[in-house]
Order: sequence, then structure tokens, then C-alpha cells
Amino acid sequence: MAHALTENPPSPRSSQAERVSVDEILGAFEGKIKKVRVSIIYRFMLLVVALAMVALPLVYLGMIGAVGFGVVYHATQNTTLFEEMGVSKSALGAYLLPIVIGCAIIFFLIKPLLARPGRGGSRRLLKPENQTLLYAHVSKVCEVVGAPVPQRIEVDGDINAAAALGRGLFGFFGRDLTLVVGLPLAAGMNLRQFTGVLAHEFGHFSQGGAMRLTYLIHMINAWFARVVYQRDAWDEMLVRSSKDSDYRLIPLLLLIRLFIWLSRRVLWVLMMIGHGISCFMLRQMEYDADRYEARVAGSEGFEDTAKQLALLNLAWSKTQSDLSQAFDEKRLSDDLPAMIAINLKKMPAQVKTQLFEDQMSRRTGLFDSHPSDRARIKSAHKQKADGVFHDERPASVLFKNFEELCKQVTMEFYAVALGPEVALTKLVPTAELVGRQDVVSDHMTAIEGFFHGYVSSHHPIEWELASLTAPDDPRAVAQELKRARDYFEQATGEVREAYDRLQVADLRRFKATVAKGLMKRNVRVDPKTFEIHKAKDEAADEAIAEADRESADAEMLMMPVEDAIKRRLTLALRLLRVPKVRQRVADGEASVDQADRVLRALSMLHSMAEPLDKLRNDLGVLEQMLGVVKGRESDEKFLQQVMNASGRVARGIDTVRFGLQSTSYPFEHGSGEVSLASFLLEVPPSKDDVVSIFQKAFEMIQRVDQFYYRSLGALAATAEKVEQVLGLPPIPSPKPDATTNA
Repeated sequence: MAHALTENPPSPRSSQAERVSVDEILGAFEGKIKKVRVSIIYRFMLLVVALAMVALPLVYLGMIGAVGFGVVYHATQNTTLFEEMGVSKSALGAYLLPIVIGCAIIFFLIKPLLARPGRGGSRRLLKPENQTLLYAHVSKVCEVVGAPVPQRIEVDGDINAAAALGRGLFGFFGRDLTLVVGLPLAAGMNLRQFTGVLAHEFGHFSQGGAMRLTYLIHMINAWFARVVYQRDAWDEMLVRSSKDSDYRLIPLLLLIRLFIWLSRRVLWVLMMIGHGISCFMLRQMEYDADRYEARVAGSEGFEDTAKQLALLNLAWSKTQSDLSQAFDEKRLSDDLPAMIAINLKKMPAQVKTQLFEDQMSRRTGLFDSHPSDRARIKSAHKQKADGVFHDERPASVLFKNFEELCKQVTMEFYAVALGPEVALTKLVPTAELVGRQDVVSDHMTAIEGFFHGYVSSHHPIEWELASLTAPDDPRAVAQELKRARDYFEQATGEVREAYDRLQVADLRRFKATVAKGLMKRNVRVDPKTFEIHKAKDEAADEAIAEADRESADAEMLMMPVEDAIKRRLTLALRLLRVPKVRQRVADGEASVDQADRVLRALSMLHSMAEPLDKLRNDLGVLEQMLGVVKGRESDEKFLQQVMNASGRVARGIDTVRFGLQSTSYPFEHGSGEVSLASFLLEVPPSKDDVVSIFQKAFEMIQRVDQFYYRSLGALAATAEKVEQVLGLPPIPSPKPDATTNA
């Protein structure tokens, strides 16, 4: 269960909530709503489902008891083994082995009942005296709906709201309600929408008996989902221990994880049975709660809220992507709800339209716990409700010191998600971070616009840095740039097939190289999977040689386009050094400096092409070997081969980091000036930690590709600015759906 943190004393800074009176908000309600009635049959079915759900944990306990009975029975009744076989090692083994295995099964079956949940999200408890308006508004919604008033209101960073009985199972017999509100809802919704969401949650609790049965069903479903999918404290301890373990303990650790997996499979079966039993009733519960929402906020308001929730979830996905990129540079937003709201506001109209079309085309599945939005909106419109609350001011007016509260919840979210790493990360104002991410997004867009997708990190372009000087005759260079553009525009549409062949050849070479590495280590390979005609070294060599020939042919056809790209970009960057041109380019001085830094870094990265290619191949071999460890835990020779393969990957990591240690990372970083090696991988893995070596190598390869494309994008964006100064329009792409090999 999430840990609730007490709210800090309010900041002296004023907020919208301090300028809105309780009477003003509560006066916007136009009376109570007509209570949603449920039939006796509905209540009876709820009771049946609840009893069936209670039976499932009892079945699980019965399984544990049955295994325990079997162990005791064997221990007390099968002592005759010693009479039949004599006092010998075989008799002792036959007697003790079932006891040991039975006790292990019991332990891992009972583990989900005893272990504490793993580290979860944090919630912040809001005090009524600090959030008078919010508590008053929530109480009014409960009065309108006819539901019990929550004793506590907590906030977190989720795009969700939930009302639940407190004190776990003991709350089943009381009315101790807790409301949990995700601050992104308040940041991205108006009051009418937000109030509708609250009405929905309290609608679940407006019926006394049905409320408790609903709570019981949800609680059991949630418990099964947690123990099946979420790590508990013991799992986390096992992961931490395995990182520091000797490789000879790998078989034991794998055996333990196998038992954990088996216990979770048993629970998964019970969970799916429970889900199948309850999903229909859960959908009916949602429809009932939707009727409360529609009667409070109106049928039209219900549809608006459903669409807004979909938009907020999409904005959250965009925010997560932005945060991931920013975290690579040790920067994070200081206000997540604000960042989600900004991304929501910037969302293109065509994206919203497509989202709504997808939303309205989805249908409810047989085993869905919630109806589809389409079905829910249709049901809400059948209510033909005008609603009793229509205030459309921002929902954030309900919260005192909303911005400060969002920042506090944001820090708690990071503390849980990142742990100690959050201390090494720089928090920056949200608007600043979003601005940086917009620049990065523009750079990535410029790759397609400028290069038409004909670039690959597997075939990096080699730049001639010495030629990047201001031209003596800018007019002549400008004319040369126009000719390079014309040639690029003519040639680019003719080599798509060659570029595609190059990508296919690269992939085939990689597969054949990995297959050869596996066969060298006596790992069986499937020829079809690795695109070789048989599982022999010579077949892999033939595939590699054929891929090399195909690559050479494709590269020959691609060479004119690559030369045109180099000429076009180089000429534009040379013209940037002309004072008259630089003065007309936005941030011209800074662009010159950054272009130089980026080109130096790209040049050094190009010098590491061979070690990086080798690292990719060795990583592929290690990945395949880790995939077949199961079943070979006792094969010491194979485990040593795994260690040798991971050692090759670790040495590859060291080679790349050493080669790039003296190269500066050319973009701004939260830690200040850092090397390109540090950006690609801040801390190298432990030499004996196979899993860490694999993960770190994978991370490094991903960041190499990310850095390469971002760097080219930055150069392309700068070159496009120069071309615009010269009056040269963008060159239209011959294939609108062409994409980079990112």
C-alpha cells in the first residue's frame, strides 16, 4: 500500500484557491440528483460474485494446506522406507527429498501472504485545515450523490482518482472512506469535468450493501493482481542479492526464481478465474457509477470528461518520453502535472481527432473489467441529463498552493521511481525543460526533412573538419550549395531500394555473426532464425560474405547521395561562418559553436565504428546465451562460456568508453561539462555481474544511436536555417512515409 505523507505547511505564495470562496463554489451546485436505483437481482448477483471471489483465496489456502498435509503424511507414515531399504544414502534421500521439496513449495506458496508489497508510489495526505475549499467541495459532491464523506483526501501523481474504504479488510464493516486524487487531473481538467470524476468515484459508494460487496470484489482482484505482477519486498531483496552473488550461485538463484514463477502461475490461474467471474459485474458497476457522473456533470459533460481523460493519458505518454530523454542528461521537470498540462495544450489537432476516432471505434471485450469509452458515452447519453454542476473554471482552484503541492508530489514520485539517483539529477523549471525538449523534437524532425531518412548510425558519415572554414567567396559557395541541393533532390529518389538493401544486408550480417558466435560456444542455433542454410560455421561465413557483398554494392549506389549530403551540410555550415549570414540566423553565434562541438564528437564517434560494431555483435551473442540458460543451470562449462561472453561485452564497453573519454558531450547536461563516454554510460558494470553487463551494454548502444541522430538533427536544423536565409525552401521528400533507421 502506498505510503501517505503529511502535507507541508502551506507556502505564503497565493494561489487561485485563496481567491475563490467556499460559498462561490458550493453555490454552483443546482440541488441534488436523483439516486441511481439498482434491482434486487443486481444486488443478489453482486452477493454471488462476492462469495465466489472470497472462495478463491480459500482455495489457495486449501492448496497450501493440502501440500502441508502431504508433507506431514510422508514424514510420519513413510518411515518404513528405512525398514525396506535399510539405513542408507538412497533411503535417506528418498525420505528427505519429498520433505525438502514440499517445504519449498509451501514456502513459496505462502510467500505472497507474508511478504510486504515492494516499494510503491507515495501519496500526500492533505489536512482539512490547509485545504478547506477542497474538503468542502468533496463533501458537497458526496451530499449531492448520497455517498459517505471521506475522512481523508490524499493526492499523488497518477492520472486517476479513487475512493476506497480505509483500514483494509476491517474497513469492510465501517464507513471510513479515503479519496485519492491524481494532481494531473486537477491540472488538466475544468471543475465540471473534475467534479464528474469525483461523482463517479463516490457513485460506487452510494449504496450501503452494494458498496461493501463492490469493495470486497475490487480488493480481492487487486490483491491477486499485486501478488502476480508486482514485486514484493522479498523479490527486491532477491534481486539485490543476485547482483552481488558469485556466478556459481546462479543455478540456486534460478531455482528460487523458478519456484516464485510457479507460485505466481498458480495465483495467475486463480486471478483469471476471479477476473472471469467478476468482469461482467465490474462493468455493470462502472455503468452505475457513470450514471451518477452524468447526473452531476451532464451527459454532454460525461463525454467531454471521457475525451479529456484520453487526452491526459496521451499527454502523460509524451511526458514520459520527454522525461526519459531529459534524464539521460540528468535533468527532470520540477512539476509533472504542469508538464502534462503543457503537453496536452500543445497536442496537434489532428492527433486529438485521431485519438477520438480510435476511442469511439473500440468495443468492449468479453473479459474487460471496464466498458469501452464508446459504450460508456452511449450509456451516459441515454440518461439525457443536464447535470447540476456546470462551473468550468480550472479544477486547480480547489487546491491551496496548487503549484507547490504539485512540486512536492513530483519530488516524491521521483524518489520512488529513481531512488538514490534522484539526488544526482538537476530539477529545472517545467517550461524550460519543455522548451529544451521542443528543440530536440525539432532536431529529430529536421533529420527527415534534410536527409530524407538516408542516414544510419551503423554507417556513420565521416566529416572533414578541416574544410569547415568561412569561404573567401560566399556567393560562389552559395551557388555550389544550390547545385548540391539540386543534385541531392535528383538522386535521393533513385536510391531508396539501395538504402533498403543496405539495411537488410546489415541485419543479415548481424544475425550470421551472432550465429557463428553461438556455435563457437556450442550453443545450438536454428538456421531459419539466423538466416543461414545450415547450422555450420561455413554457412555463417557464407552468409556474412554475401551480406558484405550486398552492402558493398548498395553503398556504391548510395555514395552519390552520401556525397551530396556531406557537400550540402558542409557548405551550409561554412556559410554560417560568414558574419552577414550568421547575423541573420537565430542564435547564429551559439549555432557556430555548437556545430563545431557536434562535428568533433561525431568525428570521434566515427572512429569508434569498428569497436561499436563488435560490441553490438558480442551483445547479440550474450543475449542469445542468456535466453537458453534455463535448463542448463548445472552445466558448469556452459556457465563459464556465458561468463566469457559477458567478459567480451564488458571489454567492448571499456574500449568504447576509453576511446570517447576525452571527447566532450556537445549538448547541455544537468551535471555541467561531461564527456561523451559519461553520457553514453555513466558508471561501467561490475565485471562479474552478467545481467548488469548486458543491461549496461544495451543502454550504451541505445544512447549511441540516440546521440547520433540527435547530433545529425541539430546540424540539419542549423543548415536549414542557413538555407532559409539564402531563400532556399525545404526539399520535398520523395516518399512521405520514409523514416530514418532510428
